[in-house]
Amino acid sequence: GDGEEDDDAMPEEDDLLEAALCLMCVSGDLENARLYIRDALRFYPESPRALFSYAILLHLVWDCYGFLKVPRPDILDEALEIVLKAWELDPERTSYTDLEVAYFQNARRMRPTDPKKLCNQAVMLHVVYGSFNPKELTKKRLVTYWDSNRRAENLFARSIEIDYSCQHPQIRSIAKVFRSLYKTPRVLTATKSKAFPIGEGGKKVLFDIEVYKCVDRDGPEVDQRMKLVCAARERPEKQQGGSKISLEEPDEENKQNAKHKMSVFKKAAKGQIVAKAMKVEKLENIFKIKETRKKGIAETTKNETHADLERYRAHLRILNLKVNPVSREFVIHEAEWKSMLEAAVEMEKRDGRPGVAVDRDAKNDPMKIVARFVSSRLCIKSVFDTVENERQRVLVLPQIQGIRDRAVAEMVEEYAARRLQRIFRGFQGRAQMKRMLFRVKEKEKQVQKLTIKRKKMAERREYRAFCACLVQARFKGIVWRRRLAKMQAASVVIQTVYRGYATRSKLKEAQRKMLEGAKVDVVYKRGMVVSGCHLFLSVKRCGLSWKFIGRSEHHMDTFYGYVYREQTLEVLKEHNRKCRIEKEKLKEEHARQLKIQYEGWDESKESVEQQEIHMMQDFMKGTKRDEDPLAEIKPWQYDKVLQVLLKNLALVDPIKACSFDLQKLEGKMILICNPVLGKDAGGHGILKFAGQRRILNDQRKAITRYDKNLKKKRMQQESLGLPLELY
Repeated sequence: GDGEEDDDAMPEEDDLLEAALCLMCVSGDLENARLYIRDALRFYPESPRALFSYAILLHLVWDCYGFLKVPRPDILDEALEIVLKAWELDPERTSYTDLEVAYFQNARRMRPTDPKKLCNQAVMLHVVYGSFNPKELTKKRLVTYWDSNRRAENLFARSIEIDYSCQHPQIRSIAKVFRSLYKTPRVLTATKSKAFPIGEGGKKVLFDIEVYKCVDRDGPEVDQRMKLVCAARERPEKQQGGSKISLEEPDEENKQNAKHKMSVFKKAAKGQIVAKAMKVEKLENIFKIKETRKKGIAETTKNETHADLERYRAHLRILNLKVNPVSREFVIHEAEWKSMLEAAVEMEKRDGRPGVAVDRDAKNDPMKIVARFVSSRLCIKSVFDTVENERQRVLVLPQIQGIRDRAVAEMVEEYAARRLQRIFRGFQGRAQMKRMLFRVKEKEKQVQKLTIKRKKMAERREYRAFCACLVQARFKGIVWRRRLAKMQAASVVIQTVYRGYATRSKLKEAQRKMLEGAKVDVVYKRGMVVSGCHLFLSVKRCGLSWKFIGRSEHHMDTFYGYVYREQTLEVLKEHNRKCRIEKEKLKEEHARQLKIQYEGWDESKESVEQQEIHMMQDFMKGTKRDEDPLAEIKPWQYDKVLQVLLKNLALVDPIKACSFDLQKLEGKMILICNPVLGKDAGGHGILKFAGQRRILNDQRKAITRYDKNLKKKRMQQESLGLPLELY
């Protein structure tokens, strides 16, 4: 049926890769992403996109691998082999462009401050567009290589800068690896042929061992890192007529035959894989990676497809490793090869070389001597790969590998010890927390029971108090009603006496007003500055008529001023007119500001809740919304009327009196309150003649003589300290 055809169909490569890249780039779940990519490689072993994705993933996890989070250099070596295979399948590096934009760039743009996202894109640029030998690249590819290196270096630098607290130490390890592997050229230092008993029945297999020198010059002179990279390649040979014939330089016929056999084998293996795709899917439980693997179903179908999987794995080994059975390169770091320098020099001298030449080479090129020393001590070790479920041969140097294994063992031991401590302390903490919770719950129960008991006792006391209150209320009610009857009779007498007294007082006050007039009250007595002169001002009020008395210590004189009812009303009228004008201006300015800030908002349409909020804001600011400083003043508001008169009070020269007696009564200056001029009133009076130069011709001689005599008299008075005369 149609359902069976859908179950038997192979999963699409794009679906598997998109699921893996979503987990890797967005959520950071590298373990589940690895499962998806391995499924993609099972179905599409020659896909460069899947190989690139798997190589990127291995580059990201090698430094913190597995449950124990330990570094695994062999995982990094496997990633480098996969990179070489992917570059061979996609020499133009164009197959990964869409995935780069869709996942790596978008993930970095979504979280530009996440150091992991920046590191992921930098690794992708190196893996997809990098090269171990830039000299072999074409001009077009070389430009892409330079651009990717520049972008990746910037991303690494930015990620390390963001991760200043070193929360992700793997970023620094990955950056160092890429600077040394993808940017450091290799120089062949030593070669040697060596046989190892790893063939069938202990037969020796001949290998070409090559030792390369790498110098990482990315950084200052003191930060250069020098290392040795060891590689072993099997020398293919075949038996013919009792003699061995080397296949390093076969003739054209052998080349064609080998090429034909290889292509036939690849087609056969690929056909078998496609034919048995359904069984491979059943083995992995139809590759439902997001769910838990159903191992029980997989175990029932494993025996049926064992032979097919063996052929499939053989095909993968042909594609990935070709004719090289040694699947790892061995890297010797600077500190490691320097520790072997003395032993290498001693071996060179023991082999018969002159000591002077050996010392000169050790001084000029120590890595070359160490390389020859290392090439004679390298061996091939057989290890079991739990991923592929098979044994693989790895090139190692026993002395260095032993040190590394011990370091890893120490790391694992330390991690295990910490984990045991964490488990024990967690057990102690949980036990202590359980005891604390038990005590808290018991205490809460006791408090709850005590609260209930206290509540019942309180209710009982309240009931008893209520009964006592009823008895007291009845008794006090009887006593109070008797007392109230007496108080009512006494209150009538008191009201009669008071009303008689109040009526007689009003009658006396009315008679006094008829004889004496309105009462005069002193409403103000305080110091004040009027027209620049310090006065001790007293104000008396009689109705709306006011008398101002100002005493000046500087002038040793007293000044008077009178404001009558009509003048007071004029001052109030002018003040109210100015307040209305100012209020209109403020209203227009307020409306203009509101139109600028809140266009379309109408204060009159405010809800009750908004008005309460505004009133609360005004209260917090210290102002009251109901008080208006520009409100009109009524004549009966005597305090406010007085404040208006004081604001408009001025000290001016009086109008010249008709006689010297009247002039002495008025004083030298008077206090006035003008509604128009206000406190700025001043200047000469209309009857002042002195200093005005308004002189008739027939009077000029007499007035000039008068001014001269007056000036002389004032000078004499000033020298004697007497008060000056004005006339």
